[in-house]
Amino acid sequence: DQIRAGTPGYLDPFISLRQPHRYDLQAERFASAITLYEMATGKLPAWGDGSDPAQLDCEATIDTDSMDSAVREGLSTFFQRALARDAKRRFDNAADMREAWRKVFAAAAVAARCHSGI
Repeated sequence: DQIRAGTPGYLDPFISLRQPHRYDLQAERFASAITLYEMATGKLPAWGDGSDPAQLDCEATIDTDSMDSAVREGLSTFFQRALARDAKRRFDNAADMREAWRKVFAAAAVAARCHSGI
């Protein structure tokens, strides 16, 4: 129930908006999505003016300009879902999240093969 314990930037800021106020599997998947976002863009996502996301009424700003163009659209969709304020709009489980992540790159690989004529 120590919802503020952990590394700032990777903690789910929306736990305090859910009942009960407990660290849960949604918070784990949120932290994983933050890590993936940082790997894809080189930085952490931001909400609004950069203040506490739980105090704002907006979704994360997905910086698509920092993403490889081959996977930009798919990653944008993935992160919009994975980082949603409302945990009910996020992936239901880690397997679904992993599958969505893999599909982004599988689609890019197919597009690259088609473009190259292979």
